[in-house]
This record gives sequence, C-alpha cells and structure tokens, in this order.
Amino acid sequence: MAQQITLKLEVAEDRHGVLQRHPALAAASGREQHHLVSIYYDTGRMALRRAGILLRLRKQGTTWQQTVKRQDESDGGLTRRPEWQAPYLNHFDFSHVDDAELRDWLQRDKLAGCLSAVFETNVRRTVCQLDPGAGTRILAKLDRGWIASNGRRETISELELQLLSGSVDSLYTLALELAKRQPLPPLLLSKAERGYRLFHNTPQ
Repeated sequence: MAQQITLKLEVAEDRHGVLQRHPALAAASGREQHHLVSIYYDTGRMALRRAGILLRLRKQGTTWQQTVKRQDESDGGLTRRPEWQAPYLNHFDFSHVDDAELRDWLQRDKLAGCLSAVFETNVRRTVCQLDPGAGTRILAKLDRGWIASNGRRETISELELQLLSGSVDSLYTLALELAKRQPLPPLLLSKAERGYRLFHNTPQ
C-alpha cells in the first residue's frame, strides 16, 4: 500500500503554456508526457462510492493498470489517501490489497458480478519532477483533456502537485509561488467526483 498526498489546482485552459514556462517548472530535473485513458467502475447501486472506494483501470501506452483507492481525507484541494496498484490481466484481482477488511469486501461474489464502467477520463499529462529543497521531491502533473459519462462531457484542465518526499508545507509553498503569475484556485472536486456527477447529471 502507498499513501498518495496531492494538492489539486484549477488551471485556465489557455494558460498551460504560461504555467510550464514558470521558472519553478522550467527547472524540473525530469519531464515526461503521457496520454492516459482511465475508466472508473462501480455497481448499479454505487456501492463503491458509498463506501468511499474508487476502482480504476488506466491505460498508458499498451498496458492497463488496476488501482484501488480509499478516500481518507480531503481538505481544500489537499487529499491524503491510500492506494493499491497492480497490472490488469483481463479481470479484476484484489489479492494485492493488504487491507484485509477492504480486500474481503471487494472480493465478495455479489460485488464482482455487478461492476460496470461508470465514467471515463482522457487526458494529456505533462509530468515534471521538482526538487525544490533538500529532502523534498514533488511531481507536478499538468492535465488537459475531458471526462465523459452517459453522453455528457466536461473539460479537464488542472495541475496536481504530488508529494514524494518532504513536508506537506512544501506543496503549498510551490502552489503559492506558481500562483504569483496566474490564478490557481484549489480544486474541491476530484475527477472521480466530477465523473459521478456527470453520470447522475447532477447540476453544477
């Protein structure tokens, strides 16, 4: 199990280039670009959502990865949550989930037979590895694309700062530095929450 700590910020669609030229991102020690297609699953009665669990398949290149996430805490765009990842081999397999209670819940026969796709995201992601100080490492993930469900679609345009090492304060320090040149309000709704709202056609 790994714990993911992220701070998500909204980016105006026409400001991606400006953001990438910011000195803090231009000084990245590594930079990669990916095309990510993700499909989120749940039961017809939204059992996973009600339990605070996310189940996602993500395609990167030619391979699929299965991810289980449990939402533990989210406040003002900052999210802390444990997650479990494993290769997807044409069927859901939860044997790698080391939380016994969660694993048993996911492996129930009545759950496995009811899972279906609920929504999809499709993004171009630019990933910058940042080392702003001794012992601190952050991944800056700039996403542009869309989220779709039930024939409805919304734009995705956001920056995710993921803490790999160091203190949580370093995420806010970086966010404030980036926000000096353009507005970067915190994103209070995750891609998953937006996907569920599209699925149910919940008004903004």
